[in-house]
Amino acid sequence: MKFKKFKKQDITLENDDLETQSERKRRLISLYIVHFSMFVVSLGSSIIFTGVYPYLLNLEPEVGLAEYGLVVAADAAAQMIFSPIFGFITDRLKTVRPVALGSCVLFSGGNVLYALVGIFPRNGSVAKSRVWIMLAARFIVGIGTAINSTSRYYVSMATKIEERTSHIALLSLFQTLGFIVGPGIQTGLAPLGYKYISEEGSLIFDMYTSTGWIGGISGCLCLILYLPGIFTEKYIAAKELEYKKTHKEAQAAAEEAEAASADVKVKHRKISHMEIGPSVEETKKENPKKLLKSYSRISVVDGAVNFSHLEELEEIEEESEASDDTNNNKKDPKKKNEDGTNSTNNHLYLQ
Repeated sequence: MKFKKFKKQDITLENDDLETQSERKRRLISLYIVHFSMFVVSLGSSIIFTGVYPYLLNLEPEVGLAEYGLVVAADAAAQMIFSPIFGFITDRLKTVRPVALGSCVLFSGGNVLYALVGIFPRNGSVAKSRVWIMLAARFIVGIGTAINSTSRYYVSMATKIEERTSHIALLSLFQTLGFIVGPGIQTGLAPLGYKYISEEGSLIFDMYTSTGWIGGISGCLCLILYLPGIFTEKYIAAKELEYKKTHKEAQAAAEEAEAASADVKVKHRKISHMEIGPSVEETKKENPKKLLKSYSRISVVDGAVNFSHLEELEEIEEESEASDDTNNNKKDPKKKNEDGTNSTNNHLYLQ
C-alpha cells in the first residue's frame, strides 16, 4: 500500500497572489495621495499660528486675547467634533471618496473666507463682526481637517499586514511635517509686508491674507487628486484576510489527511509485526520443538524483519536435533546412515 505524503502549504503571500503589478502601483499612488492630503490639512492648521494675532489686530484693534484664543481653538474643536462623524459615515459607505471630496471643499472654502475677512465692514450689525467671521472661517477649516479619520481608515484597509505599520508611520510623518512647515511658510511670506484694512472693508493681499490663499489652493489640489481616475480605491486588507483564511483551511485539511495516513500506516505495522523465535520465558515453559513450529511463519512489512531471537532459535534447533537423535537411538540403536550419523528429518524451515 502506498501512502501519499501531504506537504504543509506555505501561506506566505506574494504580490501576484493578491494583485497585479499595475494594481499595486495604483494602490501605492492612492496611499501617497492620502499622505499628501494629511500634510496639506496639517499645514492649513498651523500656517496661521504666528500671523493670526496681528491679523486680528488689523481687523479689530480692540480685540483681546480671549477672542484670539477662540479663533485658534476653533480649528481643533471642529476637528474633534467631526472626526468621529466622518469615521462613522466612512464605515457605512465603505468608501472614502465622498468624505474626502467634501473635506477638501470645506478646507479650501474656510481658508478663502479667512483671506477675505477684510472685505466685511468693521462696525456691522454685530460687535466685532470680523472676529466672528474669522472664527467661522477657522471652524470650517477644522471641519475640513477632520479628513484625518478617513485617511487612517483608508491606510488600514489599503495595506497588507507587512506594510501597514510603515504606511501608518508615514501618515503620522506627513502630518508632523505639515505642522512644522506651516509656521515656516508664514515667516517666508514676511516680505509681502503689512497693509492696513479700512473700517469699510477692502480686499488686500499681504503676508497675513496670503496664508489663506495658499491654504485654499492646496485644498483645491487635494480635491483634484481625489477625483475618479486619479485616486483609485484599492482595499486589499479584506482580500488578504480571505486569502489567508482559505489557505489555512486547506492547510488544516492537509494536516488531518497526513495524520490519518500516518495512523493507518502505524496500525498496519503493528498488525504485521512478529518476532522470530520465542522469548526466554516461553522456552522454559513450552516444548522447544513445538515453539519452533509456531514461530516458523513471519510477516514482513516495509522490508523489515526482527531477528533479535535468531541465536535463541539456533539453540532451540540444536536441542531439538539432539532430542530426536536420542529418541531414534533408543528405538533402533543399529540404524545408521552411510556417513555414520543418525538420521533426522526435523529441520527448521522458514516459510
